[in-house]
Amino acid sequence: MAIRWAKFPHDEIRADIYSRLNLNAVERSPDDSAQHILRRRLYLLDPGEHRRFIQLESRHIVEHVRCTRDAYRAFTNGQRCHPAAEAYWVILRFAVLPTAIACLRRSALDYLKLTRIWAANLSLLFGIPTRFRLANYTIRERNETDLPLIPIDLEIFEDPAIAFTIH
Repeated sequence: MAIRWAKFPHDEIRADIYSRLNLNAVERSPDDSAQHILRRRLYLLDPGEHRRFIQLESRHIVEHVRCTRDAYRAFTNGQRCHPAAEAYWVILRFAVLPTAIACLRRSALDYLKLTRIWAANLSLLFGIPTRFRLANYTIRERNETDLPLIPIDLEIFEDPAIAFTIH
């Protein structure tokens, strides 16, 4: 049986994805605790802590992507969609890849905020247009002649053609 992507019960599948993620919550609680502590220490720029944080963050991204894949595959298998290879290709193209991109993008932005890297440096390095608001900067000292040091609210202009939101 064939089913169109628009006809998939995406809300139900999303709920299934998060229930699958919640099942693993107890197993990963020590890692979540370590990651929480590392989040608060990233601005110190210790390479070992950054490496560990990236490992933990990567694990969460892979887990989310796998749960997305498994939930959509469970739905297509339950609906007896054939051929299975085509159904899996549709899942990869329309669910797994956008989820992976959105997770990675969100994690990269969080990482940049936590390390307190200038948004201007992000623009210069990667050519990503950013929006700056002086009200959202922390000043190095109370002296008004100092330059902004830390971008608190880094915003990247989203390309609507590739934007995907994770709720």
